[in-house]
Amino acid sequence: MSTTVFADIISRHLDAFKFVTADERALVHRAFELAPSEPLPAEAFAAYLGTAAAAAWEAIRYLPLSEPNRRGYTLTLDELAGGECAPTQRELLVVLGRAADIMEGI
Repeated sequence: MSTTVFADIISRHLDAFKFVTADERALVHRAFELAPSEPLPAEAFAAYLGTAAAAAWEAIRYLPLSEPNRRGYTLTLDELAGGECAPTQRELLVVLGRAADIMEGI
């Protein structure tokens, strides 16, 4: 699939989160673009930590997926990713889709 198709999918998922700012949306798109396309082997993880991809994931991993000031538990991308420290592009799409489904159910 083309980058444009993925950008459209991500944007549609993010539409479920009306409270996410334009800057946060841009960070999510950047994290996707920089994410590895395949899972990292264990020996490559230490090198990953100093990369732009790792920094991009760190910038969005705790993005709240419920409205600010709403009572109750706040779900984050990190929790839906299962605490994954180096999610792949596919995993990020799946997590965003799950989050959007959750928000539609609320």
